[in-house]
Amino acid sequence: MNSESLKQTATYISEKIPDQPRVGLILRSGLGILADEMNG
Repeated sequence: MNSESLKQTATYISEKIPDQPRVGLILRSGLGILADEMNG
């Protein structure tokens, strides 16, 4: 993926989701326990 594709993807997502997330979680990162804690 080149930088232009990434910019287009980011723009598309920003248009569909007006709120910016406060937290990001990378899947398969081994942080499932943290995700469980965040979900309560």
